[in-house]
Amino acid sequence: FALFKQKLRTEFEPPPGLGESLRVTIEVKCNADGSLTSPRVAKGSGNAEFDRAVIEAVKRVRMPARPDRKSDVISLEFKARDDHG
Repeated sequence: FALFKQKLRTEFEPPPGLGESLRVTIEVKCNADGSLTSPRVAKGSGNAEFDRAVIEAVKRVRMPARPDRKSDVISLEFKARDDHG
């Protein structure tokens, strides 16, 4: 999850005038080959532009193949401002 969050933060391009307190929960299928498919908003932020920007960022993220060779759906909360810096 940490690597995915880091890559998502790198790919995220915030829309102008974005509130720092926005947060969205997304779900995405993480496949055995590392590809991410079917990203969707599970709980919206109330700002459609922000939600859309996060989904677009997910589509640009590339992950390495999973060592366990499994696929599953992950849920992740993404905040407009990273609390860690």
